[in-house]
Amino acid sequence: MQPQEYERQTDFTERDGDDTDHSALNQEFDAAALTINQIRRNLAQIQRDDGALQNGIVTADSLDDSAFDAVLVNVNQATTQAQQAAQSALTSATTANTSAQFAQTARTGAEAARDGASANAQSALASAQAASTSQAAAAGSQAAATTSAASASASASTASTQAGIATTKATEASASASAAATSANNASTSAGTAATSASIATTKAAEASASSVAASVAASTASTAAASAGNLATASATSATNASTSATAASTSATNSANSATAAAGSATTATTQASNASNSAANASNSAMAAASSASTAASQANIATTQAANSAASAATAEAARDATLAAFDNFDDRYLGAKAADPTFDNDGNALVAGSLYFNSAAGIMKVFTGSAWVAAYVSGAGFLSVSQNLADVQNIQTARENIEAASVLSPNFFGTPSAPTAAPKTSSTQIATTEFVDRLRSLLQPTTPSTGGTATTGDRGALLSVTGGVTIPTSVFAANDTFTIYNNSAANITLTQGAGLTLRQVGTASTGNRTLAQRGLATVLFISATEAVISGGGLT
Repeated sequence: MQPQEYERQTDFTERDGDDTDHSALNQEFDAAALTINQIRRNLAQIQRDDGALQNGIVTADSLDDSAFDAVLVNVNQATTQAQQAAQSALTSATTANTSAQFAQTARTGAEAARDGASANAQSALASAQAASTSQAAAAGSQAAATTSAASASASASTASTQAGIATTKATEASASASAAATSANNASTSAGTAATSASIATTKAAEASASSVAASVAASTASTAAASAGNLATASATSATNASTSATAASTSATNSANSATAAAGSATTATTQASNASNSAANASNSAMAAASSASTAASQANIATTQAANSAASAATAEAARDATLAAFDNFDDRYLGAKAADPTFDNDGNALVAGSLYFNSAAGIMKVFTGSAWVAAYVSGAGFLSVSQNLADVQNIQTARENIEAASVLSPNFFGTPSAPTAAPKTSSTQIATTEFVDRLRSLLQPTTPSTGGTATTGDRGALLSVTGGVTIPTSVFAANDTFTIYNNSAANITLTQGAGLTLRQVGTASTGNRTLAQRGLATVLFISATEAVISGGGLT
């Protein structure tokens, strides 16, 4: 509601009987009324009856350029921060994708290494089984060679007996029989050598079996060599049998020595030849045994290589497993931070655990990226669409007038204030185009509107500039009024009243050094002027 228009109710020129300049009072009051009414009319131009500013008072021209600059700086900063946040989110997503690919590659490599190690282990097991089979075959060959040697020994014994009988018949036959016995012994020795060679082959085959890791080809070669040794031992036994046959022939020749000593000598020569054949067979058996030993050594080397490769495969598999575990852990950590696309704000991470501040997810319903602050999900960035461009210097505002009205900018020529605006209060008796504040008007109102008589009490800020008509004492307080504040006290009674100096206040009587309480006679008038909040002077008629 607008303030009431001032209308003077009393014409002081109609009052006679005192020496008051009533004409001067009327002039002062008329001047005050004129000013007040002008203020009211101006105030009505900028303020509505409901107290708000008039529409259209604040225009775009009222805005200072610095205000637009401040708004633009804040908008640009927000835009930059949003773009940076979007770029960070994109970088994080790219890094996550790369880590996932690395994890998949490492896992594939680990699985391949594991399959290779398993295949090597199976090959080693097959090689060990083959070596065991070779060992059994070599043992069989040794037994056959031992049997052949026994047969050769028996044949030699028979030849010796027959040679003894031949000796009793003829000297030549005895010599032939002795030569045949020697041949038989040589054959027995060759057979023993063959047996020894077979035993050596068996030992080497056992060593090949003890190597324990894959070399099936070498072990098979050792088995073949052992078999060859057995065949050579069989050949030695055959030669021994032939020697026995020769001895029998020698015995027959001895029996017939009387008729043909030359035939006995021929038989002895045949026995010698057969013994030489047996010696050659034994040498061949020894060579075969050496070949078996070489094959066994090769098998052992291959077994060591296979063991080393198996160890390397195991180490590679362990490294691959560790890399896979580290990659999976990194991916799980990322998966707990970036939760992927979801239709609504999640309450837990992808593992079902509590959310942590900084977690991200893409809201597929709203089409925006969101970040968890620790208590709520908020947009991770703001779109730059619709923001003002720095280079345009506000030229890209769609409607400048509407923009100014939206921010309630005040017009320079016709300001339209709102809220509770403040302004400096003019000093008393100021006469200029300066805006009069409510404080200034209140002081003027107090001067123009004397208070109704009261019984007295303590003066308050509401008495500033007022005429107090009292019938009782008045206390003048400290630290309530400010410098230049004033009020007048009229003793509207037929008895003296006391004007009390408040605690902490220095109340001086004008023109004297006296301070303290004062007495105001009946119908007396006293004016108080504050020098500061704690010091005041008082003067008037009837004041002691």
